[in-house]
Order: sequence, then structure tokens, then C-alpha cells
Amino acid sequence: MPIDVKTVKKIADLAKLSLTSAELEQYSTQLEKIVDYVEQLQKLDTSQVQPLAQVHDTTNVMRPDEVKPSLNPDEVFQNAPARQANYFVVPKVIKGTTA
Repeated sequence: MPIDVKTVKKIADLAKLSLTSAELEQYSTQLEKIVDYVEQLQKLDTSQVQPLAQVHDTTNVMRPDEVKPSLNPDEVFQNAPARQANYFVVPKVIKGTTA
């Protein structure tokens, strides 16, 4: 499937990308190769291939959950710029709305 510079320009505009004419040429060639490769893959007979979630057999290596002692509040807030009870005091970042 031919991918021309006009198609790449449209895709770039949709993605809000500004590309030079050299980049448009380069990407049109690259995208055409990618689409040709996908078309080639679609011609393969995969009827005897089992669907896979992973190519390799993998298992999660996870440690068991164990209750461990945690820091006490004084240690946690030791380097905090400001503290109120057991909360960090930070600058307001969301402007409230008035109705």
C-alpha cells in the first residue's frame, strides 16, 4: 500500500507534529515499509498457531506479604516543610470554583 507524503502530512497534522519536507519523505518511506510488512504478515497461515499472551513462559517472582514495622510519624515528618497533625502541609494547587 503506497503511503505518500500527503498522507504522512495529514497524520502529522492530526498528531500536532510539525515535520520538515525531508522528514515527511523519510517517514512516508518508513511507513510504507511497515505497512507492506504487516500485509506480508497477514498472508501467513496462522490457523495452527495457538494464541499466546507471552512468547516465553513467565511467572511472577513475588515475595510473600509480611507485616513489618513502619516509621513512626515523627520520623516521617522529620524533613517535611510543614506538618499539621499527621498530614503534610503543601501549597494549594487546585483553584476552587465559586458558584
